[in-house]
Formats: sequence, C-alpha cells, structure tokens
Amino acid sequence: MLKYSTYQSIYNKNETSTQSEPKKMVSLKSNGSLCLKIIALLIVVGITCSGVIKAFAGSAEPVGSGQQIVVEQGDTLWEIAVSHKPKTMDTRVYIEAIKMASGMTDSSIETGQILVLPEL
Repeated sequence: MLKYSTYQSIYNKNETSTQSEPKKMVSLKSNGSLCLKIIALLIVVGITCSGVIKAFAGSAEPVGSGQQIVVEQGDTLWEIAVSHKPKTMDTRVYIEAIKMASGMTDSSIETGQILVLPEL
C-alpha cells in the first residue's frame, strides 16, 4: 500500500531529513580544510620540484669555491692533487674533494678544463 497517505505526511518526512543538514555542513567545513591542505601540499611540492630542477640543470662554471686552476696539456688529476694538497692529507681523499668542488662525476680531465681546489 501507500507509504504516505497525505501531502502533510510527505512534508513532515522532508522536515526530518533537514534535521540532518548540520552534519552535512560539518562535512563541508572539513572538506574546506582538506582543500587548504591539498593546496599547501601542492605549493610545497612545486617549490621542491623547482629547486630540484635548478639543482640538476647544471652550469658551465664550477660549483665549489676556492682556488681555480686551468688544466694544461699533460696534467693528470693525481699530479694536480699531489702538488696542491695539504701535506698531511691522503692524495685520494684530496682528489675526491677536487671532484666534488668542481662538480665532476669521474676522474677524467681535459685540457682547458677549470678545476676548483677546495680550501681545507
């Protein structure tokens, strides 16, 4: 049979459903907070990504600070390290420091290349 017999009973049913609306408003407030958190996260990720891109973009200039020398014909990284390292330091350690200061990934050098000698 019919669930609602009069218009008034339908109207009363809708009134009871409006009583649950404040719960929906609370939900909307939490969604607003969630949106703010997502926006803040996107801003942080954007700033981080731009920093990473700048870091990997590289440059033609050496990355470290210190005395700079130009590699000449016949120079080796070992000879340069031996002639410029502190007396108490191991040559291999100083070579690694030169590579880091100069932004090098391997130990090969070319004539005309600028090397940064780290200040230790």
